[in-house]
Amino acid sequence: MMEVTAIRVKRLPIVLVCAVAIVLAGCATSPDGRQTQAEGAAVGAVLGTIIGAALGGRDGALIGAAMGGGLGFAAGSAVAQEKAKYASEQAFYDAQIQTSRQYAQMMSQQNRDLQVQIRRHERRIADLRHARGTMTSRAMLLAAERKRIQADRVAAETRLTEARKELEFQGEVLAELRKSGDAQRAAALEAQLRPLRADVVTLEGHVNRMAQLSTAVGRL
Repeated sequence: MMEVTAIRVKRLPIVLVCAVAIVLAGCATSPDGRQTQAEGAAVGAVLGTIIGAALGGRDGALIGAAMGGGLGFAAGSAVAQEKAKYASEQAFYDAQIQTSRQYAQMMSQQNRDLQVQIRRHERRIADLRHARGTMTSRAMLLAAERKRIQADRVAAETRLTEARKELEFQGEVLAELRKSGDAQRAAALEAQLRPLRADVVTLEGHVNRMAQLSTAVGRL
């Protein structure tokens, strides 16, 4: 039973990616943020149902309900808290459009830098395949390279986690803008989120490539 649950938990991130869209689409806002929080928690129940189905069984249903309600409320609460720092909703929305633009530019540069790192690791691995020397010296070189790859992968995974959180937050803001009827700002934010989504996908690919390289070094 534990093995089955473990397999389902591994599949859970895929379910979450799809389910988060439901949460983002279902959240609304009000000047004091309470409606955002309440509806976020309500829509979170839908997310909980999906999570529970992925986990399966009675335990899955209970875990899903708890996670869904908490995630939905937290998403709405984060937007409400951030919005309170601005003089008006319009100022808040304009700031988020600018933030999304800057974040996407930063992500693009980070992805370019990471691509350079990956190519450097690939060249080193190719050299190590044909390296001559004692078994001990070769093992030390391989261990050092794998350590470098793992360090770069951990850093990339941290960036990926942060980028997903930023994308989720801005998705909440976009949902609010659409419900408010501010089509101009909604279109402006959506235009900034498109490259950010693409950068997140690219970063996911880089993280996966790092994992493959680490495995490849371990097999040499």
